[in-house]
Amino acid sequence: MIALAVAAVLATYPRRVPLSFRFGFNLLACATVTLVLWHRGQTPFFVVGPGHLTPPLWLRLLAVAWWVLAARAAVTGLRLVLRRDRSHRQTRLVSDLMGAGIYVAAVFAVLNGVLGLPVQGLLATSGVIAVVLGLALQSTLSDVFAGVAVGIEGPFRVGDRIRLGEKFEGEVVQLNWRSIRLETDDDDVVVIPNSLVAKAEIINRSTPSLRRAGQVEAPVSASARPEAVIELIERAVMLCPAIAETPTPKVVLASLGLRINRYRVGFFVDDARELGGAKSLLLRQIRRSLHHAGLFDDLDAPAAAALVSAGTALSPERIFAEMLLFERLTPKEIGILATGAEHLHLEPGETLFVEGQADARLYIIASGVFAVAQTTPGGERDELGRVGPGDYLGEISLLTGEPLKATASALTHAEVYALDREALAPVVTANPELAAALERSARQGLGLIHRRAAALAGPEAGARGSLIEGVRRLLRMRRGPAKRPRPPRGNG
Repeated sequence: MIALAVAAVLATYPRRVPLSFRFGFNLLACATVTLVLWHRGQTPFFVVGPGHLTPPLWLRLLAVAWWVLAARAAVTGLRLVLRRDRSHRQTRLVSDLMGAGIYVAAVFAVLNGVLGLPVQGLLATSGVIAVVLGLALQSTLSDVFAGVAVGIEGPFRVGDRIRLGEKFEGEVVQLNWRSIRLETDDDDVVVIPNSLVAKAEIINRSTPSLRRAGQVEAPVSASARPEAVIELIERAVMLCPAIAETPTPKVVLASLGLRINRYRVGFFVDDARELGGAKSLLLRQIRRSLHHAGLFDDLDAPAAAALVSAGTALSPERIFAEMLLFERLTPKEIGILATGAEHLHLEPGETLFVEGQADARLYIIASGVFAVAQTTPGGERDELGRVGPGDYLGEISLLTGEPLKATASALTHAEVYALDREALAPVVTANPELAAALERSARQGLGLIHRRAAALAGPEAGARGSLIEGVRRLLRMRRGPAKRPRPPRGNG
């Protein structure tokens, strides 16, 4: 029986052994030892001392084995029960403390009830030692008990995104006796003592969901009509894919001033990790929307309100000059493009171009928001992205002559300038850098946030140089067969 007890302890000691097997094996061994003791007329609770017969050594060893097996079975059963609760399984503070208490009780029972050793002096001595250790390890014990309290309450788990006070925010990667570890958005690991965790304000971003609210403010000239400004900011919100559509983002006039009014945008993101990027993108889109409406360059400009009231965007010359695509063009060349551009006005729901359409024009958005969608093999509409003021579409089809692979629909009132091949040809002929810029734009979508999705509206780009050849071919810049020489100019 003693050999069986030792085998049970050794066989179930490795952590790789399943808890259910440990519990069952220890319980079986304990029951077997109990039957042997009962057959001998003994119980695990011996009475050792004067006036009592001293049991043989092997029987006392068997009783010691019973206490060890019973303690191990109780601890294993406790962990097996608490394992169903994810928070207890991750922290293990509660189960560890209860297991330690079970083992200490088993040790005192063996010393006093089986071996007959006096434990009063040991208890007194241990009390003094506990006081000394408590004073020496006050900080550590504070962290331990704070960890126990946090583990019992379970405000967060491993994998949750939390915020502690005003300093720390990140994902919980580890919980232990003394501290927790947070992985921040900067890929740093912060170790925070449990005593600070217990005292700090805890915000769990993962419960009940990862959704999180955010807000930004934008100053706008007080001379601008609030209704027009709110509409412009709402358009900017539509250009931020990280912002959730439900609940609906709200734009309100937060404060009035003699020179500046402040507008507040409240929104939600589906993942708390996207909040910082969503704020940054929203501010950039608000700035772009206000800029194209003439409300950003000079907040005190008296003409700003007139621009918004009339709903007129910036002049085509200024829009073209500020585009990265036309950065190498001279003011004269910009003027040529502006003169040859066709001005289009679209109502909400109208389409700028349709998938499969052969349309070799470059569309430059002056105001409004467009959704670029593609038809899936199943016949559904898949939105690839959205574009707004300052963006452009259609350069891929312009270069290759292939039908468009997507549909662009206006989500708001929109103003667009369209440049066909005839309008671009004289500028490309005079400035070959524009052809290279068109090729680079078609490949990479330079400097524009939503150009990646919009570039899918055309076929895939081929090897380097193929698109520039397409530009030269379509704009008749390549040298064809020998032309008939012109007669020389004479004096008469």
